[in-house]
Amino acid sequence: MNDLLSRYRKAYPRLFRDPGFKHLTPLGKLLVMYLLFGPQSNRLGLFFFSLHTAADDLDTTAETLRKALADVATTFGWHFDADARVFYVPTWWKWNPPENANVMRGALKDLAEIPPCSLVDAFAANVTDIPDEPVKGGANILQTFVEGLRQRLPERSGNQKQYAEQYRKREQEPRATRKGGSDEKHADAGRTNGASNPRTARIETLARKTLTYTDPNGDMTTLIDTMFTIARSEGLDDLSKTEALDGLNLALAEGRTH
Repeated sequence: MNDLLSRYRKAYPRLFRDPGFKHLTPLGKLLVMYLLFGPQSNRLGLFFFSLHTAADDLDTTAETLRKALADVATTFGWHFDADARVFYVPTWWKWNPPENANVMRGALKDLAEIPPCSLVDAFAANVTDIPDEPVKGGANILQTFVEGLRQRLPERSGNQKQYAEQYRKREQEPRATRKGGSDEKHADAGRTNGASNPRTARIETLARKTLTYTDPNGDMTTLIDTMFTIARSEGLDDLSKTEALDGLNLALAEGRTH
Protein backbone atom coordinates (compact mmCIF):
# COMPACT_ATOMS: atom_id res chain seq x y z
CA MET A 1 0.00 0.00 0.00
CA ASN A 2 2.84 2.42 0.83
CA ASP A 3 4.38 1.81 -2.59
CA LEU A 4 1.03 2.48 -4.25
CA LEU A 5 0.63 5.72 -2.33
CA SER A 6 4.14 6.85 -3.24
CA ARG A 7 3.28 6.42 -6.91
CA TYR A 8 0.04 8.39 -6.77
CA ARG A 9 -0.09 11.13 -9.42
CA LYS A 10 -2.52 13.91 -10.18
CA ALA A 11 -4.09 13.77 -13.62
CA TYR A 12 -5.35 16.89 -15.40
CA PRO A 13 -8.13 16.31 -17.96
CA ARG A 14 -7.19 19.59 -19.68
CA LEU A 15 -4.10 17.79 -21.00
CA PHE A 16 -6.28 16.20 -23.68
CA ARG A 17 -7.12 19.66 -25.07
CA ASP A 18 -3.56 20.88 -25.07
CA PRO A 19 -2.67 21.82 -28.69
CA GLY A 20 0.66 20.00 -28.57
CA PHE A 21 -0.90 16.86 -27.15
CA LYS A 22 -3.66 16.86 -29.76
CA HIS A 23 -1.12 16.92 -32.60
CA LEU A 24 0.85 13.93 -31.35
CA THR A 25 0.48 10.49 -32.88
CA PRO A 26 -1.55 7.90 -30.93
CA LEU A 27 1.73 6.38 -29.70
CA GLY A 28 2.99 9.81 -28.72
CA LYS A 29 -0.12 10.48 -26.65
CA LEU A 30 0.22 7.10 -24.96
CA LEU A 31 3.87 7.83 -24.24
CA VAL A 32 2.98 11.14 -22.58
CA MET A 33 0.68 9.31 -20.20
CA TYR A 34 3.35 6.67 -19.60
CA LEU A 35 5.99 9.29 -18.76
CA LEU A 36 3.68 11.14 -16.38
CA PHE A 37 1.96 8.21 -14.68
CA GLY A 38 3.74 5.00 -15.73
CA PRO A 39 5.79 2.50 -13.71
CA GLN A 40 9.13 4.15 -14.48
CA SER A 41 8.14 7.62 -13.21
CA ASN A 42 8.63 8.67 -9.61
CA ARG A 43 7.79 11.48 -7.17
CA LEU A 44 10.29 13.95 -8.66
CA GLY A 45 9.58 14.09 -12.40
CA LEU A 46 13.27 13.17 -12.73
CA PHE A 47 13.70 9.44 -13.15
CA PHE A 48 15.72 6.63 -14.66
CA PHE A 49 14.13 5.75 -17.98
CA SER A 50 14.76 2.58 -19.95
CA LEU A 51 13.64 2.90 -23.55
CA HIS A 52 13.54 -0.88 -23.99
CA THR A 53 11.44 -1.39 -20.86
CA ALA A 54 9.03 1.29 -22.05
CA ALA A 55 8.86 -0.34 -25.49
CA ASP A 56 7.95 -3.65 -23.87
CA ASP A 57 5.33 -1.99 -21.67
CA LEU A 58 3.79 -0.17 -24.64
CA ASP A 59 4.03 -3.13 -27.00
CA THR A 60 6.21 -1.47 -29.61
CA THR A 61 9.85 -1.44 -30.72
CA ALA A 62 12.61 0.63 -29.15
CA GLU A 63 13.33 2.37 -32.45
CA THR A 64 9.70 3.35 -32.96
CA LEU A 65 9.46 4.57 -29.38
CA ARG A 66 12.71 6.55 -29.72
CA LYS A 67 11.14 8.60 -32.51
CA ALA A 68 7.98 9.18 -30.48
CA LEU A 69 10.08 10.20 -27.48
CA ALA A 70 11.92 12.83 -29.51
CA ASP A 71 8.59 14.21 -30.72
CA VAL A 72 7.14 14.35 -27.20
CA ALA A 73 10.24 15.95 -25.73
CA THR A 74 10.29 18.59 -28.47
CA THR A 75 6.58 19.31 -28.10
CA PHE A 76 6.61 19.83 -24.35
CA GLY A 77 10.19 20.91 -23.66
CA TRP A 78 10.92 17.80 -21.60
CA HIS A 79 14.46 16.37 -21.54
CA PHE A 80 16.06 12.96 -21.99
CA ASP A 81 19.72 12.17 -21.37
CA ALA A 82 20.19 9.09 -23.53
CA ASP A 83 23.63 8.30 -22.10
CA ALA A 84 22.57 8.42 -18.45
CA ARG A 85 19.06 7.19 -19.32
CA VAL A 86 17.41 9.89 -17.25
CA PHE A 87 14.17 11.68 -18.14
CA TYR A 88 13.14 15.07 -16.72
CA VAL A 89 9.82 16.95 -16.66
CA PRO A 90 10.75 20.53 -15.62
CA THR A 91 7.22 21.55 -14.59
CA TRP A 92 6.69 18.54 -12.35
CA TRP A 93 6.39 20.55 -9.10
CA LYS A 94 3.85 22.86 -10.72
CA TRP A 95 1.46 20.00 -11.35
CA ASN A 96 2.46 17.76 -8.44
CA PRO A 97 3.18 20.22 -5.61
CA PRO A 98 4.27 18.57 -2.34
CA GLU A 99 1.63 19.04 0.33
CA ASN A 100 4.16 19.58 3.10
CA ALA A 101 7.84 19.27 3.99
CA ASN A 102 7.52 15.60 4.93
CA VAL A 103 6.17 14.80 1.47
CA MET A 104 9.15 16.63 -0.05
CA ARG A 105 11.58 14.68 2.14
CA GLY A 106 10.01 11.44 1.02
CA ALA A 107 10.11 12.43 -2.64
CA LEU A 108 13.79 13.32 -2.48
CA LYS A 109 14.57 9.73 -1.49
CA ASP A 110 13.96 8.87 -5.15
CA LEU A 111 17.22 10.66 -6.01
CA ALA A 112 19.05 7.53 -4.84
CA GLU A 113 17.83 5.75 -7.99
CA ILE A 114 19.10 8.39 -10.44
CA PRO A 115 22.64 8.34 -11.86
CA PRO A 116 24.66 11.59 -11.92
CA CYS A 117 24.05 13.70 -15.03
CA SER A 118 23.41 17.29 -16.12
CA LEU A 119 19.65 16.84 -15.69
CA VAL A 120 20.17 16.30 -11.96
CA ASP A 121 21.84 19.72 -11.81
CA ALA A 122 18.94 21.25 -13.74
CA PHE A 123 16.48 19.64 -11.33
CA ALA A 124 18.42 20.90 -8.31
CA ALA A 125 18.28 24.50 -9.52
CA ASN A 126 14.67 24.46 -10.65
CA VAL A 127 12.90 25.95 -7.64
CA THR A 128 10.38 28.13 -9.47
CA ASP A 129 7.30 26.12 -8.51
CA ILE A 130 8.34 24.98 -5.02
CA PRO A 131 6.41 26.77 -2.23
CA ASP A 132 8.63 29.15 -0.27
CA GLU A 133 6.56 29.32 2.88
CA PRO A 134 5.54 27.01 5.72
CA VAL A 135 2.39 24.96 5.18
CA LYS A 136 -0.03 25.02 8.14
CA GLY A 137 2.73 25.84 10.58
CA GLY A 138 5.06 23.15 9.27
CA ALA A 139 8.56 23.44 7.85
CA ASN A 140 9.31 25.53 4.78
CA ILE A 141 9.06 23.26 1.73
CA LEU A 142 11.69 25.11 -0.31
CA GLN A 143 14.16 25.05 2.57
CA THR A 144 13.45 21.35 3.00
CA PHE A 145 14.20 20.83 -0.70
CA VAL A 146 17.51 22.71 -0.50
CA GLU A 147 18.59 20.92 2.68
CA GLY A 148 17.61 17.56 1.21
CA LEU A 149 19.79 18.22 -1.83
CA ARG A 150 22.75 19.10 0.38
CA GLN A 151 22.43 15.73 2.05
CA ARG A 152 21.76 13.66 -1.04
CA LEU A 153 23.82 15.50 -3.67
CA PRO A 154 26.86 16.75 -1.75
CA GLU A 155 29.05 16.91 -4.85
CA ARG A 156 26.80 18.58 -7.39
CA SER A 157 28.63 20.25 -10.24
CA GLY A 158 29.25 23.99 -10.30
CA ASN A 159 26.61 24.30 -12.99
CA GLN A 160 23.92 24.63 -10.33
CA LYS A 161 25.19 28.08 -9.37
CA GLN A 162 24.90 29.11 -12.99
CA TYR A 163 21.37 27.71 -13.20
CA ALA A 164 20.34 29.37 -9.94
CA GLU A 165 21.56 32.75 -11.17
CA GLN A 166 19.51 32.32 -14.33
CA TYR A 167 16.42 31.64 -12.22
CA ARG A 168 16.99 34.69 -10.04
CA LYS A 169 17.39 36.93 -13.07
CA ARG A 170 14.32 35.40 -14.68
CA GLU A 171 12.21 35.97 -11.59
CA GLN A 172 13.22 39.63 -11.56
CA GLU A 173 11.91 40.19 -15.10
CA PRO A 174 8.47 41.75 -15.56
CA ARG A 175 5.92 39.00 -16.12
CA ALA A 176 4.96 40.45 -19.49
CA THR A 177 8.46 39.82 -20.83
CA ARG A 178 8.58 36.17 -19.85
CA LYS A 179 7.68 33.21 -22.00
CA GLY A 180 4.01 33.08 -22.90
CA GLY A 181 1.74 30.14 -22.38
CA SER A 182 -1.38 29.42 -20.35
CA ASP A 183 -1.17 28.13 -16.79
CA GLU A 184 -4.11 25.94 -17.74
CA LYS A 185 -1.84 23.52 -19.59
CA HIS A 186 -0.37 20.41 -18.03
CA ALA A 187 2.75 20.29 -20.20
CA ASP A 188 3.54 23.90 -20.93
CA ALA A 189 7.30 23.62 -20.34
CA GLY A 190 9.39 24.95 -23.16
CA ARG A 191 6.65 26.37 -25.36
CA THR A 192 5.82 29.92 -26.37
CA ASN A 193 2.42 31.32 -27.29
CA GLY A 194 3.57 31.26 -30.86
CA ALA A 195 6.41 32.75 -32.81
CA SER A 196 6.00 35.79 -35.00
CA ASN A 197 6.23 33.71 -38.18
CA PRO A 198 6.37 30.05 -39.23
CA ARG A 199 10.13 30.10 -39.80
CA THR A 200 10.80 31.39 -36.29
CA ALA A 201 8.47 28.77 -34.84
CA ARG A 202 10.28 26.06 -36.79
CA ILE A 203 13.69 27.24 -35.59
CA GLU A 204 12.52 27.30 -31.96
CA THR A 205 11.26 23.74 -32.36
CA LEU A 206 14.59 22.64 -33.82
CA ALA A 207 16.42 24.28 -30.91
CA ARG A 208 14.33 22.38 -28.38
CA LYS A 209 14.93 19.16 -30.26
CA THR A 210 18.66 19.89 -30.22
CA LEU A 211 18.63 20.00 -26.42
CA THR A 212 17.04 16.55 -26.30
CA TYR A 213 19.88 15.06 -28.34
CA THR A 214 22.84 16.73 -26.68
CA ASP A 215 23.98 18.04 -23.31
CA PRO A 216 22.26 21.39 -22.59
CA ASN A 217 25.31 22.29 -20.49
CA GLY A 218 27.70 21.80 -23.38
CA ASP A 219 29.51 24.68 -25.03
CA MET A 220 27.47 26.78 -27.45
CA THR A 221 29.61 25.87 -30.44
CA THR A 222 28.72 22.19 -30.00
CA LEU A 223 25.04 23.02 -29.55
CA ILE A 224 25.00 25.12 -32.72
CA ASP A 225 26.77 22.42 -34.74
CA THR A 226 24.27 19.85 -33.53
CA MET A 227 21.38 22.13 -34.40
CA PHE A 228 22.77 22.64 -37.92
CA THR A 229 22.91 18.86 -38.37
CA ILE A 230 19.32 18.41 -37.22
CA ALA A 231 18.15 21.35 -39.36
CA ARG A 232 19.75 19.86 -42.49
CA SER A 233 18.19 16.49 -41.77
CA GLU A 234 14.78 18.17 -41.70
CA GLY A 235 15.29 20.17 -44.89
CA LEU A 236 16.24 23.54 -43.42
CA ASP A 237 19.52 24.14 -45.25
CA ASP A 238 19.66 27.94 -44.96
CA LEU A 239 19.68 28.24 -41.17
CA SER A 240 22.00 31.06 -40.11
CA LYS A 241 24.24 31.04 -37.05
CA THR A 242 22.34 34.01 -35.62
CA GLU A 243 19.02 32.21 -35.97
CA ALA A 244 20.47 29.08 -34.36
CA LEU A 245 21.93 31.10 -31.48
CA ASP A 246 18.65 32.93 -30.85
CA GLY A 247 16.69 29.69 -30.89
CA LEU A 248 19.08 27.91 -28.55
CA ASN A 249 19.17 30.79 -26.09
CA LEU A 250 15.38 30.70 -25.93
CA ALA A 251 15.28 26.93 -25.48
CA LEU A 252 17.94 27.04 -22.75
CA ALA A 253 16.11 29.81 -20.91
CA GLU A 254 12.88 27.83 -21.04
CA GLY A 255 14.57 24.73 -19.64
CA ARG A 256 16.12 26.65 -16.76
CA THR A 257 12.93 28.37 -15.68
CA HIS A 258 10.62 25.37 -15.53
